[in-house]
Amino acid sequence: MPNQGYFPHVDGHKFSNNTKLNIIFNSLSSEMIWYHLLPGRKSKMRVGDHGHVALSFDLDDCIEVHRAEVNATTIINGGQIHTLSNGPNNGINRQCYQISLLDEHTMKPVQWEDAVERFSSIINPNSNGTDDRTPHFIKEGFSPKEARPQEKKAS
Repeated sequence: MPNQGYFPHVDGHKFSNNTKLNIIFNSLSSEMIWYHLLPGRKSKMRVGDHGHVALSFDLDDCIEVHRAEVNATTIINGGQIHTLSNGPNNGINRQCYQISLLDEHTMKPVQWEDAVERFSSIINPNSNGTDDRTPHFIKEGFSPKEARPQEKKAS
């Protein structure tokens, strides 16, 4: 909803590096904000607006470490502390469809560094993806053939 914010959280009940694909529509002024937990501070379990249980944090217990506009399809590291702040968005409700990425062979969650490597051919090089919290935006107009993740190289 326009002008709505959310509590700092990780997607799920524990810290991880699990990658999410966010497919976003009708978003003009949304920011994702990442945090680190201050030493000695604790988390708590909270049920979000859509009934999902999430590890959550009081804003006073966190320090902001990065923020980025998220108005387009993106991959994110949902297992790190983050929140979303929606701006006025011209009075339109933002829609985000979030998909948890699983490895097709192991059926385990795709980890962040692996996702960045797998999707490197369709990640926008200007997306500012610099660390484990930063989203990577998918190039506009990519074809379904390009969207197929690259196989991991044997080591």
